[in-house]
Amino acid sequence: MTVISYYDRLKVLGRIYASLPRLPNLSLKIVTLLDPLVATRNSEFAYLIKFLEQMKLAPKRILDVSSPFALAYILSRRAKVIKTDIDPIEGRNISLSKNLSFRREDATSLSFPANSFDLVYSASVLEHIYGKYIGAVQEMIRVTKRGGYVYLAFSVAKKYKEEWLDFSIYAHQAKRLQTEENFFQYRFDRRHVKEMLANLKGVEIVRREIYWERKEGAYDRHFSLHAKRFGGKVIVLLKNSFIDTFLGFNLLENRPRGFSQARSFGDCYLILRKK
Repeated sequence: MTVISYYDRLKVLGRIYASLPRLPNLSLKIVTLLDPLVATRNSEFAYLIKFLEQMKLAPKRILDVSSPFALAYILSRRAKVIKTDIDPIEGRNISLSKNLSFRREDATSLSFPANSFDLVYSASVLEHIYGKYIGAVQEMIRVTKRGGYVYLAFSVAKKYKEEWLDFSIYAHQAKRLQTEENFFQYRFDRRHVKEMLANLKGVEIVRREIYWERKEGAYDRHFSLHAKRFGGKVIVLLKNSFIDTFLGFNLLENRPRGFSQARSFGDCYLILRKK
């Protein structure tokens, strides 16, 4: 059982702040300084970093599949990281260096040769891929070297849910033509997680742990507050900064629990090793 402590989360923020000088422009530095991570990302990053440290792993070649850009900066201090995203605008967040580069890629059809990376990770991405998320995981496995690792963080719930919004958050999302709603995310239940794992070949599950929201409905309240717009951009940024900083330490439980104790939202962290 992996305990994600307040100290683990605090270390993530410290490493993000240490990366600020590397960001490509002043505007991004200010935004990242004030609001470095959406609340759930704190635990997602801490989990992977803690796993690498506990296992004494030092991957040399890493692929980021559409994750929030901050983790690529952290890992590229000691490894070569290729940050990818289907949206080329994400490349504006990446300051190119010998250890960090950006490529536009579709997670469901990666252009890299098989067995290319020591570590492939994707944090809070699968749940936003409409209909083809299993194919995306299979692609990540394909480009991972034998003996290498795949890290996935995705949303789960006691009851399966598809969320559609009347506004767009991410580029290239599926759209309902009749209602013009945009697909936001899945919350996978026990059955869907089991189905996903059954479709993955050539890997062994090293860790599978779920961290549920501390209080029922806390994530939905967080999302509602985060989505509210009032005042100018600075006011919204400061509001979200306060929400994310507080909930980054308090939204999810420190210890994992199974689906028998499921709530309306949880984060599942899955680490696979390619055979």
